[in-house]
Order: sequence, then structure tokens, then C-alpha cells
Amino acid sequence: MTLSRTRLELLHRIAEKKEKDAQSLLADAQKKLTEKQNMHRELQTYLGEYERQSPTATSAMLLENQRQFLMRLHNAGTSQLQAVANAKQKLELVRLEWLQKRKDLQIAETMLEQGRQEALRVSERQSQRDMDEFATMRQRPTAQYS
Repeated sequence: MTLSRTRLELLHRIAEKKEKDAQSLLADAQKKLTEKQNMHRELQTYLGEYERQSPTATSAMLLENQRQFLMRLHNAGTSQLQAVANAKQKLELVRLEWLQKRKDLQIAETMLEQGRQEALRVSERQSQRDMDEFATMRQRPTAQYS
């Protein structure tokens, strides 16, 4: 059973939309990963600058505050590194989904083209039959009079 051209075109449009949506999700995931990487890099830069500064606190309490702040910066860096890893994982999942949708679109395009080719073959066969019938009809009257 072959699918009608209308159905093939509908399947193609659906596959095209799904691929486009998946591509959009892929772009969003890439953007989020880039943002997480930039934030991690900025945190690391700030942490490095803060660690290079010599302690300026004059009291034990201020030294403890600086130490705690430094620890919080380290923790934020670790959390941000995990966020980068999660974003990479999400990007890979979205990329795989997009690849599948792209493959589905290519299959739909192939099916649509095969449907077009089949319709063309059917039309050509019908035209040939019509021409053969016309030629046969044209020859009959001549054959009857001889």
C-alpha cells in the first residue's frame, strides 16, 4: 500500500516541524552551556584574584570572615562546575534527539520524493496507454475500409 501524496506531504511537514523544534532546543541547550561555562570561568577568575590578595584583616574575626568567604567561593565554583557538567549532559541528550528528528526528516523527504517519482511513472504510463489507445483507434477505421 502506498501513501497518497497528500499524506506524504503531511508527514514531511510534521517531520520538518519536529526537526526545527529540536534544532531550537539544541540551540537553547548550547546557549545555556555557554552561559554556565562563562559563569564558572568568571567565578574562577574572581577566586584567583581574591586568593592572590594578601589577608587585609586585622582581627581574628575578620580573618575568619575572609576564610569563610573564600570557602563559599570555592563551593560556588564547585557547584558551578557541576552545573556545567549537567548542561553538557543535557546538550548531548538534546543533540541526540535532534539527530533522530533530522534522520526522520530525511526519511520523510525520501518517501516524498519516491511518492513523486511513483506518481510521475504512473502518469507517464497512463499517457503512454492513452497514446497507444489513440493510435489503435486511429488505425481501426483505416483497417475496416481496406
